[in-house]
Amino acid sequence: MSGDHGVLTSSPARHKPWLLLRTGHPVLSGYTAALLVLLPALLIAFSIDERTLLERNIWLKPIKFDLAIAFYLITLSLYAHLLPPSWRNSPRFNRYVAFVCVTVIIEMAWLIYAAAIGEVSHFNQSHPVLAPVYFIMGLLAILLTSLSAVIGVGVLRHHEHSANPLIRYAVGYSLLVTAVLTVLTAGYLSSAPAQSHAVLTAGLSTLDRQSTIPLFGWLRAAGDLRVAHFFAMHALHAVPLAAVIGVLALPRAWTTRVPFARVAAIGLCTVYTAFVVFVFTQALGGKPFL
Repeated sequence: MSGDHGVLTSSPARHKPWLLLRTGHPVLSGYTAALLVLLPALLIAFSIDERTLLERNIWLKPIKFDLAIAFYLITLSLYAHLLPPSWRNSPRFNRYVAFVCVTVIIEMAWLIYAAAIGEVSHFNQSHPVLAPVYFIMGLLAILLTSLSAVIGVGVLRHHEHSANPLIRYAVGYSLLVTAVLTVLTAGYLSSAPAQSHAVLTAGLSTLDRQSTIPLFGWLRAAGDLRVAHFFAMHALHAVPLAAVIGVLALPRAWTTRVPFARVAAIGLCTVYTAFVVFVFTQALGGKPFL
């Protein structure tokens, strides 16, 4: 390995982040580009359509999901550099990736359709189409999330890769953590007794949707299960970022030693998991994140 501290690969592309993204997995990069192409249309709809649902513009949710899924896919595309060539170039793996990405089309179509007719997409129990489809969309979301676990296993199996071991293990384990925590938090959300992301404290009968954390929309007067779900989905970003900081701050002799790198990466994932569990139980107790 070269003397570089914090790179994903030893190829020339490592010095050019945009080249790394462009040379990532072609299907994942392509779907990311498609979502970004869709974004202006959603923003136009947001600007000209004044209808609201639950005191928010009806197009806000499709916009958020468009950005979130695009960020998720381009991250996986970048991490695909850490896969073994036999894995990354496998027809079976690439068919699986393409099949999973089809769920993105279905999910965005579901969200856009719900916004267009002024209905809630999640927890809809009355609309003749959206109500029965909600369960199916949950299964497709699990399939989409499973891709992070599959790539995570591939990254952990590529022991010959020239990337810094701490970064490689952090990426691999964080992808597994992302899949598990996301499915668990989303599963509870979808089956919540009140069919809502909000958890009211004793004595609180009405929900104040005006008091929210800017940008995120998380409730400040009640528990909000979306907080834990958000952090669960971003384990694949937070843990590798912490590993990069560790690579820059710690002696190179430490971070390039495989036993230390593996233990450190598992430790980072454990701490992050504990944080997600904390904000989840906080919301279950009816307490706001902030």
